[in-house]
Amino acid sequence: CKVLDVKEKLHVCKYIEDIAVCFEDEVEDVRINVYLGLIYFSQSRYGIDVLLEDGILVKVVKKITEEKSMIVLNLILMLIDEVLNAQSAPQVALEHEILLNLKLYVNTENLEVLESVIRVYGSLAICEEGKKKCVEEGTLIVNFIEKIQNFNEKQIKIVVGCIRFLMNISILKRGKVEIFENKGIETLFKVLNGTFGSDDQVALDILQCLTNVAEEPRARKMLQEEK
Repeated sequence: CKVLDVKEKLHVCKYIEDIAVCFEDEVEDVRINVYLGLIYFSQSRYGIDVLLEDGILVKVVKKITEEKSMIVLNLILMLIDEVLNAQSAPQVALEHEILLNLKLYVNTENLEVLESVIRVYGSLAICEEGKKKCVEEGTLIVNFIEKIQNFNEKQIKIVVGCIRFLMNISILKRGKVEIFENKGIETLFKVLNGTFGSDDQVALDILQCLTNVAEEPRARKMLQEEK
């Protein structure tokens, strides 16, 4: 699945649908292998377009609520995050209750799964509909700000993912308001002035988020007074 010729053969011969049968296999290692293969398959524009076209995204979104192995669940989430790069993929995922399914694990103690869940939320929040649905969910902004506030050294990727999500969601008016009203500005400045602030991408994401939030009048006033 790392080879383009193989990707094309699997698609043309309609083997992708056969491979999906292994999602139901009782042996964990079989499920691990099939999801790893599809992750490799998805690591190209052709691959993600095919997985969307062949209905794999819809199947794996449903698997979030059915998979018992946390190892396999993490691979499912990694695969979803890859396929969400396909055009219209976020809309397809949203139509099949991905936000409701992700919510089951938004406070999981398994850090790898939590990292992947937050990364998927961030990918969904790139498109306009995804932003609106995430804000309408009602608890994500507060939850993610709290995760940033309570981070430790083992949760660096979680913090980075939460910041990316807030940056995307801050484009919406309601996103700006909720970030401001839940101490998002203070929280982001704390990260910017700390160890993570030395990471260029993290710093850029924070500054972009603050720039977006500054369009809210109260936030603008607060930032003007910030020392």
